Amino acid sequence: DELLLKADGILQQLTGDDYQRIIPNDNLSDFSFELKDGSQQENSQILSRGTREQVFLAVRIGRILEMQPPLPVIIDDSLVNFDCAHLKHAVEVIGRLSQTHQVFIMTCHPHLVEQFATIGGEASFSAQYWRLDKGRFFPSQGWDLMEYLSQEA
Repeated sequence: DELLLKADGILQQLTGDDYQRIIPNDNLSDFSFELKDGSQQENSQILSRGTREQVFLAVRIGRILEMQPPLPVIIDDSLVNFDCAHLKHAVEVIGRLSQTHQVFIMTCHPHLVEQFATIGGEASFSAQYWRLDKGRFFPSQGWDLMEYLSQEA
């Protein structure tokens, strides 16, 4: 339970408070969940793919926050199955993580770049954007990278 304390709060943020608590099952192979109304879901198998990914992102970020010294974090297209509202919550959570950790987001999805560019402009984090083209990295602006990725799709 102690290992999941931070994950609980992160899951609340990611799900807009729909999920309140992650409860480890006795065999430690799955989790149960406490919902906003106090009811419980017995395992992760009944969750949508996006919600399952939110749970495991919350657990991973919770563990990352426990590590000292803070290490760089690499997130490789872990947000592609989130709907618009949950993606916005995830970008806000990752923005807060970036205040204490160096965070690398790798994606080929222009809408994800747009979320970081939009939220980043409002939040207290700044981002550097890099475009990978034919094996080489080039500095880019967020909006230019979105346009490049849109053309590649």
